[in-house]
Amino acid sequence: KSWLEIIMAVAQAKNGYKVLFFTTEMSKEMVMRRIDAVWNGFNYSLFKKGQLQPKDQKRYFDYLDEMAKTPDDKVMLVVEQATGGISQISAKIDQYQPDIVYVDGAYLLEDEEGDEDNWMGIVRIWRGLHRLCLLKKIPIVTTTQSKDEYGATIKSLSFAKALSNECDVLGVLEQDEQQRNDREASIRFLKLREGDTLATVHMNWDFDKMKYNSIYKEKTVEQTEVKNVSGVIMLD
Repeated sequence: KSWLEIIMAVAQAKNGYKVLFFTTEMSKEMVMRRIDAVWNGFNYSLFKKGQLQPKDQKRYFDYLDEMAKTPDDKVMLVVEQATGGISQISAKIDQYQPDIVYVDGAYLLEDEEGDEDNWMGIVRIWRGLHRLCLLKKIPIVTTTQSKDEYGATIKSLSFAKALSNECDVLGVLEQDEQQRNDREASIRFLKLREGDTLATVHMNWDFDKMKYNSIYKEKTVEQTEVKNVSGVIMLD
């Protein structure tokens, strides 16, 4: 799920949208390493081991030089470590004025009311993100966990009731054994506020060749569970 957010964030930044990316589970350095690999199309296994071919090494250093020369207000993809809660997200949105925000693992954000009830804390986090969407008028994409590795439903997702109340779009990233062998994966949408049908997007998922473009899309079942959803996007 972190990789999918990074892939989406890089694509949007390359298309001229300013992206603000919060990480809760990984360090900023680890996220930036993944961003650099996706941005440049490097084989990630070789890249993280420092084993790029000479031509790719030169391209990487040229890329770093270009990034170093870019003024702060022109940087299209900003990564921040999420060490607080909704107020930190809000303050950074005001600081950077992004077009879209990603929060990798929003369930790990701090519950600023400090309630000992984990469920209520998570509800306040999702609700706070939803309110930020409305207040700041920008989309927020975040992730949660699922108890099912394949064939997940809304009820499979952690804190499903809170998600159902606060999200415009819910989707799962999944991969069966055949897809794993073929280096493919699917994004299957479980909930859409706008539109009458759900869909599954099948995509390449090859991190040696950094190939993750869509292969085809198929409509699935008619949407039946969407009721008063609003706010954020969830990808598991």
